[in-house]
This record gives sequence, structure tokens and C-alpha cells, in this order.
Amino acid sequence: MPGNTRLLRRTHYHLSLAFVMLLVSFIGNASGQTTQFTYQGKLNDNGNPASGQYDFKFKLYDTSTVGTGTQQGGDVVVSNVTVTAADPHLL
Repeated sequence: MPGNTRLLRRTHYHLSLAFVMLLVSFIGNASGQTTQFTYQGKLNDNGNPASGQYDFKFKLYDTSTVGTGTQQGGDVVVSNVTVTAADPHLL
């Protein structure tokens, strides 16, 4: 019986080690959302297509309904963003 106990412990050790190695391999592959996004819409300045340097303030809310929900985190301010008006005939 002592040989069986030793074999059982060794098997348990190897299975535990394999599980930990598998778990660590998944942790290394975790990735989050990047900070880059594409804006598809119309950006106007006094009724004209926006073009030039602009300051933007972004806020994230926990709902998709405008004017409701709770802001998540603080404001993100990005200054001096170059905006170029696209030719509307190309859109």
C-alpha cells in the first residue's frame, strides 16, 4: 500500500502542476480593448464640416440611453486634435 500512496501523490502532483501551467498560459493571452476607435458620423462646427484643431471631452456611461445612467470613471480630455473635413462626394 505505501507504494500506491506514493504513486497517487505523484500523480496528484503532476495533475496539479499541469493545471497550474494551463491556467498561467491563459492569463498570458488575456487582452483588453484598445484605446483606438473609429468615428462614423458628422462633425459640424457652426453648421459647416469641422476642420482644424479641436479639443474633445469623452464621458462613458453605463447605459445607451442619452441623458440617463451613471458616468463610469472621469472625463477624458484630448486637446489639439486635428480634424479634416472629408469630401462629401466621397462618402
